[in-house]
Amino acid sequence: MESNYISIQDISIALLWFAILLIVSFYKRNRIENLEIKKYYIRNILFKFSFAIFFSIIYIVYYGGGDTTAYWDGAITLNKLFFSAPIDYFNHLISEPTSALRAMHFSADTGYPPGWIYREPEAWFVCKLSSIVSIVTLRSYFAGTLLFAFFTARASWRVFEMLEKLETHSVRIAAYCLYCLCLQ
Repeated sequence: MESNYISIQDISIALLWFAILLIVSFYKRNRIENLEIKKYYIRNILFKFSFAIFFSIIYIVYYGGGDTTAYWDGAITLNKLFFSAPIDYFNHLISEPTSALRAMHFSADTGYPPGWIYREPEAWFVCKLSSIVSIVTLRSYFAGTLLFAFFTARASWRVFEMLEKLETHSVRIAAYCLYCLCLQ
């Protein structure tokens, strides 16, 4: 197991975020007026949480890392840059990645973002977004995973609500599609 991603602190923060996101989810579910679809809301959230954590554990334990961990590593370097030089951090948020910026702003203290991620502006953009999440999740990989799963669950829920309003499919079939929407 990678100690960078799995620690008591990381799991504790993830459990705290799990509780917060679950409270928010129950609040949102209670505001849904349509009783036919209301029961699917928490199921959707828990399904996304379960598979996100499962996916993360497989990446860390079985594969020993990969794209998601590399994105997170890039986010953590930006996170450290934020706390050591906030202006440089915001400069990176609005700039394209260049070797000059990399050399000027990153050091042994902040760490260096994975080179293959930094060279691709699209991949580096994911790190930029993830860095914001890493700040609010106190660098917890699993808490960040839960937060991203929550956002995707909310997005897929909106698609589900649209399908339900259009009445193109039965609610049960649409709910099944809702659960599978973010697994691809």
